[in-house]
Amino acid sequence: MCNTYLRWERGNVRESFVQLSYIFTKYRAKYRLMPLIEFFLGQLEYPLTLVGSIALLLSAMLYPQIILKFIATMGIFSLLNLIYYLWLERETPILT
Repeated sequence: MCNTYLRWERGNVRESFVQLSYIFTKYRAKYRLMPLIEFFLGQLEYPLTLVGSIALLLSAMLYPQIILKFIATMGIFSLLNLIYYLWLERETPILT
């Protein structure tokens, strides 16, 4: 699974460089705004992830109770996903 994600990310980087070569030219007459927005949002993914991670660490150092709330929230949503999955797959032989 890790190799699959790595292959996808390498493909995204390669496609970004290819798209960068023509995204600022007049490669089409209309509908040029959305590809530009999508390109810039794709490039902001990693810096915003870094900023969010640093903000989470800083808030955890300043307010240690937030870690418990964060873990509790993750646990609740994981439990809801588990219940939903078990409800969808109730015909599976391993569950009966």
